[in-house]
Amino acid sequence: MLNPIFHSTGTKVNVESPAELTSGSHKRSFKMGAQHRRALAACAIAAAGLAAMGAGSSARAAATTWTNGNNTQIWSDALNWTNGVPVNGSDVVIGVPATGSLPSLDDQALTIANLTVDANSALAINSGIGLNINSGGNVTDDGQITVNTTATAAGTGLGIIGSVTLQGSGSLVLNAGASGFGAATIYDAGNSNLTQASGHTISGAGQISVNDFTNNGVVDANSSGNTLRLISGAFTNANLMEATGGGTLQLNATFTNTGGTIDANGGTVLLNGGTVTGGTLTSVGTSEIDEQASTNLVGVTLSTGSNLYVLDGNNLIPNNGNTLTPSQEIRG
Repeated sequence: MLNPIFHSTGTKVNVESPAELTSGSHKRSFKMGAQHRRALAACAIAAAGLAAMGAGSSARAAATTWTNGNNTQIWSDALNWTNGVPVNGSDVVIGVPATGSLPSLDDQALTIANLTVDANSALAINSGIGLNINSGGNVTDDGQITVNTTATAAGTGLGIIGSVTLQGSGSLVLNAGASGFGAATIYDAGNSNLTQASGHTISGAGQISVNDFTNNGVVDANSSGNTLRLISGAFTNANLMEATGGGTLQLNATFTNTGGTIDANGGTVLLNGGTVTGGTLTSVGTSEIDEQASTNLVGVTLSTGSNLYVLDGNNLIPNNGNTLTPSQEIRG
């Protein structure tokens, strides 16, 4: 059963756990003999060889652009690319082909340096495939990237290694549908730190489970009857995270929301444990913000006309040491 806990007229809410209220140096010179010089030179050659091997293993492959030049629409057809089929380390550009359709990554798993999707272009990551972006890389998306076009099976996603920026004016659509969170994910592939830049949108249903995620764009759970879940990492929202179109936005992590808004606007926002610090919670019309598991709200503003509900059995712990139960209500 849902019970209203807040009906706000612009109240600033500080809700947090009670714990929160609380030798001289010596120089030597020597002369190097011929034998020593030869040994040192051999070491230097060996070190140079090792360095070259290391550089070769991490070197960036040549950039290659999708053109569909052979008009087969097949990713693995080298003639559809300007510089051959992408390999690990490639800079990959999805251009707008003169003829035919756009590519679907459906026959391999890759770790690439950078990905660019041009305006009016698109890339689909098919069911069961993972595409990893290497540390220091950028995903520049001015078109659309769809993760799991068929909304079937698990293990489909975009993997983040190290620090990666997702930018551009386009959208990345997680299309898990009702197949479960693992069917479309943005996942940790190693020490992941993802920043979504202003102007870009992540939408749909599925899961974001990187170690660190900073949102300066829009995260929109807009798949009707389905859920977009943010879980386990340290998350910063400096702009907008919302539930629209009958979708559910589920927050299972610690959020720094300073300067940001979490909005139920035609969908449902679920607070599922952890802490939300700063910023604004807001709901529109009959949309709901539901506390599904006990959550700390610290310095959060509940906007005018919004309602926050606590599901039975959960509590909010304010900094004055009182416990807000589902039967209580605060009005601004």
